[in-house]
Amino acid sequence: MNQSAFSYRPGPGSSTGAALRASSPGSASSPSSRPVSLTYPGGVASTFDIPVDPPPYTALPAHEESSNSLPVATTPTTEVPFQSGSFTQMCCMTLRNDDKIVFTGLETGMIHKIHTTIERNWDNSKKECTGANTYKFKLSGVPWSTFGPAAVKARSLFLAILRVMAENGWSLLQAPDMATFSVVQPTYYFEFKGIVNPGVTIFAMSYCCQNMIRIIDGPEVLSLVHKAIATHWPHG
Repeated sequence: MNQSAFSYRPGPGSSTGAALRASSPGSASSPSSRPVSLTYPGGVASTFDIPVDPPPYTALPAHEESSNSLPVATTPTTEVPFQSGSFTQMCCMTLRNDDKIVFTGLETGMIHKIHTTIERNWDNSKKECTGANTYKFKLSGVPWSTFGPAAVKARSLFLAILRVMAENGWSLLQAPDMATFSVVQPTYYFEFKGIVNPGVTIFAMSYCCQNMIRIIDGPEVLSLVHKAIATHWPHG
């Protein structure tokens, strides 16, 4: 069909001006379609709607805000000031290999007290800083894998360390299973309670041979142990 076969005129309710407004930038509103009438040879007319192209998009300047845009929710950030005592301070002590003690999370003042305790209870120890708040003490011999009198001395050293920790406000939270010493490195965890307890009593009790109980650094509890044995073990 060529162009001479029919003629075009805007239908009712539509005008050329309206079509121009629909394609003009900044138009407030524009129809999505407009009626169009086609007249074929012989006077036959047909009216139908054709879509109107939407007006071209015009970006708003960066400094202007569109009235149709949704507000962007923002969360205000507030810096929380540091407050002493508002957190839990913890540290750990690990028995490494057969001759080392590693402390993590202790300040230098507490490390100095532990170093003094080790030197008082063990010969030939060496302190080394291995990282941030991490200190390693290397002891002579093999204190964690020894027997007899040497084992008693090693346990006395260990008790002295626990005692100085307790006297300075550090409470033992968790102790490892020493039966797995050959598989994993036993680690003791402490929490700072801030309760200074000078002269705290800490002692060790272990089985010796098949029919003996050994008490280490606990002279004040010997009478209690004798009483408990007499009460619960009639054979003495």
